Order: sequence, then structure tokens, then C-alpha cells
Amino acid sequence: MEVATEDSVDSLQANLAGISGIESAEQLLIHNGRPLQPSATLAASGVQDQDLVVLTRRTQAAQPSTAAAAPPPRQHQDFSTEPDGALEDPQSFINLARSTPQVMAGLPPHLQQAVNQNDVETLQRFFRQMRAHKLAAERERQAEMELLAADPFDIEAQAKIAERIRQAQVEENYQTAYEHMPEAFSQVTMLYVDMEVNGVQFKAFVDSGAQTSIMSEAAAERCNIKRLLDTRFAGIARGVGSAPIVGRVHSVSVKVGTTYLPMSITVMEKGPDFLFGLDMLRRYQCNIDLKANKLRFQVEPEVALPFLAEHELPDSVRFEMQGESEAGPSGLAPAPQPSAAPQQPLNAAAGAAAAARAASAPGQTVARPAPAATAAPVPAAAPTRAVPSATGNEESVQRLMALGFQRQQCLEVLAACGENEDQAASLLFEMGGGLGL
Repeated sequence: MEVATEDSVDSLQANLAGISGIESAEQLLIHNGRPLQPSATLAASGVQDQDLVVLTRRTQAAQPSTAAAAPPPRQHQDFSTEPDGALEDPQSFINLARSTPQVMAGLPPHLQQAVNQNDVETLQRFFRQMRAHKLAAERERQAEMELLAADPFDIEAQAKIAERIRQAQVEENYQTAYEHMPEAFSQVTMLYVDMEVNGVQFKAFVDSGAQTSIMSEAAAERCNIKRLLDTRFAGIARGVGSAPIVGRVHSVSVKVGTTYLPMSITVMEKGPDFLFGLDMLRRYQCNIDLKANKLRFQVEPEVALPFLAEHELPDSVRFEMQGESEAGPSGLAPAPQPSAAPQQPLNAAAGAAAAARAASAPGQTVARPAPAATAAPVPAAAPTRAVPSATGNEESVQRLMALGFQRQQCLEVLAACGENEDQAASLLFEMGGGLGL
């Protein structure tokens, strides 16, 4: 907890009562093997930055009486430390942790294991590390203060102090956000609804950022609509990554709730089973009602599909969510590093959705129907990778290459962005160094 040294032990106990559920009168605070007196301040009690204070519930024997205050139990007494931070009597601490569930629950998992296994060496190593960390932080602060006192106008000293102030502001901002909107630190569940195509149930991914509704080739075979596939609309969808388009089913009846609605679906070689995109969202004037947690269709009668809870999502999506690195106080999850090797999108849903978002953007997608005069649809040849012209703005290419990107990538992205260098640089950084083609 973050407290002020001038605060009294009483005020600390009042704060702890709201957190732990232990009333102030029942609390016993132990610092360096000695109980803290409620009337004293933390500074007068010797509590310093990064110190460990143990909170436990008073036993009946430790309750003060009108005649005389009973001495604290023996198990709370011998927590004095050596100069290096190690406990003088680690066995007493182990006995306390074993006999007090609140103390055991407050220990990190590796220390809980050390206590259960009576591993004194691991316990002592932990307390030594705490002491070393505290001393190092104190030395660093003292060195900075001495540097500032020696020359208040020294550039290096001012830079360090400015960085310390900035870090303090960042930590304060983090604590404020964690207190007032803790949901910002939890994982957001994507929007999925139940739909049915030709008798086959799907958990459809609702994505208003995708220009078209798409379905994987395997899913189209599963619900027996691949026979309606118009291969004249085959091509390549390019966005953040690329995915082959095998064709389009121009009209298929989709069961939404108890209503059947005709929909047009683009079939891709790989991707999510069923992605409900902006084209059909617009057609049926859908309302993504996050307050009621429903997807509403403006049809007669009105249809409102509830969004699926996290445990109802497809297994592949839940496994990806569980495998993602979580952000914490120490920093965000690491960003993907640039790679020159060809790669697929991070996951099928993300790659196909990104490709669908770019489905009609100039230079991003190759999906041309055959001329109307063609007697019969001709199966499209295997899609080939378009090679941008080398006659682009050479200066822009060189400047983008100076940022660490490969020449071929720079040419492709410049062509896709209409030779706009700023947009190309932004897209290159967003893609993490490559199109993943």
C-alpha cells in the first residue's frame, strides 16, 4: 500500500479494514517482529519505504483486557533481520505462515511452496533480494539528490529528475485508471452471435470493420453451399496480410433467430468459419447494441441476437485469448518484431478480416469477375503476386528503406497508398515490418 510516513497506524488499520474485512480492533500489525501501536505514526514506528508489514487477526489470547494487555503470541516475535536482510529466525516465519491462512495467501506462489516444503534457503534468498533492492533504490535516490545539490543546472541531473517525475506521473495515472476503470485492464471479448446456414450452426464473428461477409472454404463445404460458388470472383484479398478468394455465393438463406434472411457471402481459402461484415450489417440496418448486449436487425418482426459470452466462443478463439500476453503494471505485451521471412497473419480470423476490410480498396484486392460475354465460368488460375512498378518515387522508397524496411515492401505499400509516403510509413509500422504476403 502507498501511505504517508506521517499517517498513524490507526488510519492504516482503517484502510486495511475495508480491504481485508478484518475490523481494526481485531487487526495485529507486525513490523520487524514487533507489533505496531495504534496511536503511533508510521515514521515513529520505524516503518520505511518498501518495508514488509504483516497483517493478521488477533487471537483471543492477544486481545487486550482491562486488567493488563496480554503479550503477543510467541509466533509473532522473532522476525528481526540480519544486515543483509535475512531473517534471524526464519522458522518462526514459516510457522506463522503455516498457521495463519491470511499470511500464506499474501505470499507469492514460490514462497508458499518454500514454506510448505520448509525451504529456508529460498525464503532467506527472497528477503535478501528485498533488502538489496531497497538499498539499491536508496543509493540511486541519494546519488540523484547529491548530483542535483552539486550543480542544480547540470543537464544530466535535470534529465534524470525529469524522468523520475515522468515515471511518477505515469504510475499515478496507472493507479487512477486501475481504481476508476479497472475494466480497461481486462480482456475484451469479441462480438459473436449464433447463426445457421443451410442447417449448419455457426458462431458468426460480427465485424463492422470488414467490408464484406466472408466464410472459409471448409465451412462452405460443410454447409453444402460451395456448389453455388461463382469462381469468376476469385482473386487475392490484401490488407494486413493476404488471403486467396476462391469465389462468391451471391445469395444464401441464413437463419437469424427464427427469421431467414438472404445474404451474399465471399468464400476465402482460409479464415474464420463465418464473418458477418459491413455489407450485410448495412443491408439490414443492424444496430450493435452494447448496452443490451445484442445485435438488432431492422426487419419485420425485429430480430435481436444476444452476443455470446466468453465461454460460448469458438474453441480456437478462446485458446488464442488464453495464450495472449497480458499487460500489467510493468508494461504492455511485447509487439511483434519485423521479419523479412514470408509469414501468415497471426490468426486466421484476424488475417481474413483484415483482407476483407480491404476488399474494395484500390491496389489492395484483385477480384475481377469474368466478362459478361463469357459462355461459362472459367476456373480462375492460381492467384499470382502483383509486382509493383519500379518507376515509383525513388526518393520515397529510399526514405522508407532508411527506416529499416525492405525495398520490395516499400514499393508494394507505396503503390497501395497511391504514392503517399506518410500513409505508407504508417502502414509499414502498423504491420510490424512486412505485409506477411
